[in-house]
Amino acid sequence: MIKSASRVLAGLLLAAPAMAQQPAETGPANPQGAQPPPAQTASETQYSDGAVSAHLLGDLGGQRTALHDMGIDIRANFINEFAGNTSGGLSQGGRDAGEFDFGADLDLGKLKIDPGGSVHVTFTQRYGYSLSQQVIGNLVSVQEIYGTGQNFRLAELSFEQALYNNHLDIIAGRVITENDFATSPLLWDHASLYCIFQNNGICGTPVGVPVNSGYDAYPQSTWGARVRVSPTDTVFAQTGVYEVNPSYAESQNGLKFSSSNATGAFIPFELGWRPGHTITGLPTTDGALPGDYRIGVYYDTSNVTGPFKNIPGQNLPSFTGPIYYGRYGGWVTAAQTIWRQPTGKPGGTRSLSLFGALNLGDPDTALYPVYAELGAVLKGTFPGRDDDTIGLAVTDTEVNSHRKDLEAALLAQGFAVTGVQNREIAFEANYSAAVYPGISVEPGIQFIVHPGALYEVPNALVFALRTAVKF
Repeated sequence: MIKSASRVLAGLLLAAPAMAQQPAETGPANPQGAQPPPAQTASETQYSDGAVSAHLLGDLGGQRTALHDMGIDIRANFINEFAGNTSGGLSQGGRDAGEFDFGADLDLGKLKIDPGGSVHVTFTQRYGYSLSQQVIGNLVSVQEIYGTGQNFRLAELSFEQALYNNHLDIIAGRVITENDFATSPLLWDHASLYCIFQNNGICGTPVGVPVNSGYDAYPQSTWGARVRVSPTDTVFAQTGVYEVNPSYAESQNGLKFSSSNATGAFIPFELGWRPGHTITGLPTTDGALPGDYRIGVYYDTSNVTGPFKNIPGQNLPSFTGPIYYGRYGGWVTAAQTIWRQPTGKPGGTRSLSLFGALNLGDPDTALYPVYAELGAVLKGTFPGRDDDTIGLAVTDTEVNSHRKDLEAALLAQGFAVTGVQNREIAFEANYSAAVYPGISVEPGIQFIVHPGALYEVPNALVFALRTAVKF
């Protein structure tokens, strides 16, 4: 264990020769390599929206409904996010990133193969560049769609079995932890509440858990299984086991099936209460206002080092720190619709929902031992704009105290450290407009206080535009 900054410094001075680091490496802007990739999007938190929701291509001449009735739901989506930093940060400029995903969900009951069984498959193709990594230098990406290799990737290939009228549900295969644990609430239709936002700290899961552990976030999948028990329609308990394999995040491993380079297992446990929901997790349109409350813990069996990589500065000594045998953490999330008004359309509502989350990580190993967020989403912004949303949120990302002590000790010894990292705060406001069936456009503003958790870096003002197409 690390007892003091002086011991850390002593280890540094005895370490390998110096290696240069660039100021733009102010921690992992969208953590890759040293840390597991953070969440990118929660587009798959609910597998299928059937044949009834708005699609750009409509019902494909009746084929979409015909396939749905047979037990086959096809899906394809495109998301592009352009973001530009107009002031502050390490520099100014713009970057563009995006994703195309496609897949299908097979209802094995309708296909007369297995009552209660289903198969899910999703592929993704990502492209583009990160404004946070290349321009701003902040910790948490302002473009949630960037990351995990920017390549063609198998995002999921899983088998799910529902038993006892959905009171027991099991899923296994190549799965995404984010689909089940600390995942986004669904407070209306099939929409991810967190992914109203473009900041990666929020969409698709509060970022502390995936950064601090082997939790796999979309679109990175891993071998694993989850078991959920629901004694009532609104209460559930679940656990699972997921392989931890950082090599899956590498750009050349989008279709990797081998477990080579695995480091351990991620084992979560979560209790949840979803008032105003059905047993399958979809909200009802009458009765209790929908809410989503979860508390979870995890243990990751991987052997890991302390949070000392990518310290911002130049010509710094190399240091990785001691090895820790396993790491742990947990989360609390809450979301609640506090106002709902029918629109007059079948099942249509306008609503106001509030949410918050707190992530706590192992103080010895977590890069962000404390991460918190608060937000609000208004759906149905004005009469006649029932599917538009307004989102407001704030996030607070705190850097590990061991890392702060190390940086302070390095500064005291005259090394060219950019500064002592403390906390990064981000604000986001956006408006998502449903401009055509299946197409939405979302302009947004993000204000990053202390990019990279450094007081030395000026606050950044980011303008962003997300375009989403549901085919």
